[in-house]
Parts: sequence; structure tokens; C-alpha cells
Amino acid sequence: MAYEYLFSALPVLPERLGDKVSIEPRELWQIVKAEGGVCEFLSQAILYANDIKSLERSSMGLEAQDGAIHSKEELQDKSQLPSWLHSSLMAIEREKGGYEFRKVWTSYYENLFAVADLCGCSFLNEWTCWDLGFRDALAQFRAHLEYVDVSYDGIDYFEGHPPASEYKPIVEALVSLKERGSDQWRDMDKLIGKNRIEKARQLAPGYQFDLNELISYVIQYTVFKEFEYLQEGVR
Repeated sequence: MAYEYLFSALPVLPERLGDKVSIEPRELWQIVKAEGGVCEFLSQAILYANDIKSLERSSMGLEAQDGAIHSKEELQDKSQLPSWLHSSLMAIEREKGGYEFRKVWTSYYENLFAVADLCGCSFLNEWTCWDLGFRDALAQFRAHLEYVDVSYDGIDYFEGHPPASEYKPIVEALVSLKERGSDQWRDMDKLIGKNRIEKARQLAPGYQFDLNELISYVIQYTVFKEFEYLQEGVR
């Protein structure tokens, strides 16, 4: 199935990481939700990343924001959240007296795997494998910087996990930035976001107007939105 008409309704994504995205997550959700079917189902699973980030901000005492799927009021109430998200939030709240969002993100990735398998979406399955492996590599790198022996508490049982060697060039580039020390965290975040965008584009080449490219667009949108704070002059 081709999605040329749907792509025509979607804004062009930024050219550079840190440039402002022209629509908010709630607006993108309404566009793909109107399409219905597998497009809606897959996009919803991905866009829940925005809702989790909103919950995470709120847990740190920052101003509550709307997610992509739920308003800030619905996120605070929690009763309308899907069971995989609600149960992970409640379990952490009971166990820790607060939120340890690393485990909530694990639930997010588990749901992505389940949705990709259910819909037979090879792109989302490959992306989730790669992105989770990337998060693991980054967690190991950050643990090394902080001189702690802590592994990423993620999913280590999925098939198709890329070998650690695939992430080695990225980690080495991060080490180089760290050693240079100039505006290092901003530069590191730019490198991280850039690699995630490039991988999404690699897995679903453009100008096919098929489901894979559409879901790649949603993935890229979430990354551009996540790193929007890298705008020039914003600290």
C-alpha cells in the first residue's frame, strides 16, 4: 500500500538536528490516527515515547506537558494509559516510592517489539533491535565515564541484536569528543541524534511512499523532537 497522499499532509522534517519541528506530537498523532489501521497502530506505539518523556519531566518536578497520545491531565491521572505503561509506572512507584524511568523505557521497547511482530513490520523490528542496542552501548559508555560498574537494565533476549562492534565507531567518536572537552555534552547529543536519524533512513530509504518509510518518518520525528533543545543559543 502506498501513502503518497498521507506524506503530502506531513511537514518536511528539519535539515539539521536542533532545528525546530514544525508540528507538535499531538498534531502528528491526529494526522496518522486519521489514517487508521496498521499505520495508526504502529505510529501510536512509537509516539508513546513523547508521553513517557512528559511523565519523566513531571516526575522531576518540571512543568507537566501534553504527550502525543494523552493530554497532560490524562498523563497525571494515568487511568487511560495502556496496561503495559500503567503497570510499569505503578510497579516502580510501589517499589521505589518514585519513578525509575529506565524500567519504563524497557516496557516501551517490549511493546514496540510486540507491535512490530503483530503487524509484521520488519522495519520497526530492525529499528527497535538497533536502537535498544544503541541505548545499551551508550549506557555502558556513560557508566565508564562515571566509574561505575552498571549495565543498562534493558532487554537482552531479543533476536537480531547487532554486535557490539556496530556501535564501536560511534562510542569511539564520543570518547574523542569527551577528550576534547569543548561543549562536550551538546556535541555528544548531536552525534547520538544524528546516528539515530541516519539509521532510520538507512533501514527505510526515502521516496518509496510505503509503510516502512512512513514509520521511519515517525521515528525520525521523535528523534528531531527529542533533540529540539539543541537549537543554537539554547542551553
